[in-house]
Amino acid sequence: MLFSLTAYTQVETYTYAEEVPVSTVYKVYVNRQQQPVIHSPVPASYVAFGMEEAVRVEIEVAHDVKWVDVRPKSAGIAPRWENNRIFLLFPNPVS
Repeated sequence: MLFSLTAYTQVETYTYAEEVPVSTVYKVYVNRQQQPVIHSPVPASYVAFGMEEAVRVEIEVAHDVKWVDVRPKSAGIAPRWENNRIFLLFPNPVS
């Protein structure tokens, strides 16, 4: 485990209509709770969730990861990755 939180904080999971396309490439877990990943034709995928304290995010990708770009850059989130998994620690909410 790359990041450790002594106590998991509550994460607010958003729900979407069944018609909203979900990603078949990514699985995202926030404090071990799976979150829906929305697929966009841009091409891009995104996930949204609510938090009030630090959270650990793990992203499982259907292929090996060579590059990670976390936005907004001003948040200073440093990703770590290994094979097909990306690990992030969000110390506080960002938008």
